[in-house]
Amino acid sequence: MKLYKKQIILSIISVSAFDTKKIGYKFAHFFLNHKEFKQKKNIILLEGCIGSGKTTFIKGIAKKLGITKNVNSPTFFLLKHYPGKNIQLYHLDLYKILQFKRNVILTIIEELTEDIELGDMLVVESTQNILSFFPNWNFKIKIYLLDIKNRKILIEKNE
Repeated sequence: MKLYKKQIILSIISVSAFDTKKIGYKFAHFFLNHKEFKQKKNIILLEGCIGSGKTTFIKGIAKKLGITKNVNSPTFFLLKHYPGKNIQLYHLDLYKILQFKRNVILTIIEELTEDIELGDMLVVESTQNILSFFPNWNFKIKIYLLDIKNRKILIEKNE
């Protein structure tokens, strides 16, 4: 069993989709200003129910990374790749494969993520806890749906 030393770095309420995108943008800004992330494959776990704003958050990240391509959920493709100015963004959605057996899921994840290089960012989107599949995660972002407009966004860093 692996114990995680987590540090909450942000807990904030978003009152609109624009806010959620802006928080994603600021998260990417924080990320880009820390040199430690250029020396490893960066795994960001993004949890939230369907419609909570996970893809909207990722659109904010993409904007800060200089990605001009339209970002949308990779639910039907599992993995999407967005080339940024200096960092590659990979957006993985596990929604369709979580019903498989653990060893099958791990094999799929390994195959899909083998091209990710040091300094790149892998954002893994899911509706449930997926820590066991990514023991070396850097950040975990949880988006809680409070009501039709409001979301609570919690960002944790793995120490």
